[in-house]
Amino acid sequence: NMVEDLNTVEPPEQPGRPELTDARRHQFRQANASLVLEGLRPDSRDHSLQELVANGELTPDDAVAHYFRRAEAGTL
Repeated sequence: NMVEDLNTVEPPEQPGRPELTDARRHQFRQANASLVLEGLRPDSRDHSLQELVANGELTPDDAVAHYFRRAEAGTL
């Protein structure tokens, strides 16, 4: 199975929609499994960010911006 695009269950800023939250969590499980196969392991910070996106509290773009800031600060 290919990992689904996280934007397929947009709009992400709709918190409180259990069906969207469940779909996003499923997509993150797929993405995380793919990362593990590549030898990468998401940590607790990754999972926390993923949960914020799954709950609709952050957009996928917000999460990417967070990773860019961490990379620029050298804290990845």
